Amino acid sequence: MADFSRGTHGRRFPEPTMDINQLKFWLKAILRNPSLGKWYFHWVASQNGRRTPLSDGLPWMTYEAIDWLTKRLTKKMVLFEWGSGGSTVFFSKFLKQVIAVEHDPLWYRQVIDEQRENRITNVYLRLEEPMPSDTMDPWYASTGAEFDGFSFERYIRVIDEYPDSFFDVVVVDGRARLGCMKHAVAKIKPGGYMILDNSERAAYEAAFPLLSGWDSVILFGPGPYNPTPWETRIWQKRSSEFL
Repeated sequence: MADFSRGTHGRRFPEPTMDINQLKFWLKAILRNPSLGKWYFHWVASQNGRRTPLSDGLPWMTYEAIDWLTKRLTKKMVLFEWGSGGSTVFFSKFLKQVIAVEHDPLWYRQVIDEQRENRITNVYLRLEEPMPSDTMDPWYASTGAEFDGFSFERYIRVIDEYPDSFFDVVVVDGRARLGCMKHAVAKIKPGGYMILDNSERAAYEAAFPLLSGWDSVILFGPGPYNPTPWETRIWQKRSSEFL
């Protein structure tokens, strides 16, 4: 089966092979949460290697996470995200303002073009490429082997330019996610949310103690463009009311 890796925010992949186990999983998922049924045919179409998050204007998150966000985002909210693409287009429809940081100059250009084509005016997209570093702080390192010896500190520290308790939502779905989570904690409003995609990955667990005392929900299941399920986790900061 083709390797459908995350972190590329919408690039096209080879067409996967469908199998009976995937259909069985979908049946179980729909029995557990019937609202997922509306996504089944989108998931099938998204496996053809031609559709992307950017072309669909969707986050590359689990379908349950997309539904969760659709129900809760409002035009009064301000969101910050590391990583850009279909999520940036999606969030612009629901929020007052979106601030996104991208590390890849070629992908940055594609997202900017999409933004202009759709006349999106409430998004500020910033490019911050990783920098070579001889002394690597693990909080600012990417898990991607292609970025060995590069620091994402400047990319991460963009959020430090904003006051504490400024953002209603922070999305961590780009590079060097440990450092992103660390720097996001103070910037989220009480009652606000941090969203971590691919939260099942052991590499991200080191940041979880930073969110001790926060309410959380784990949304595991199918999502677009990937043939297998994964996990999106959402934390809420110091709030007694959640879900």
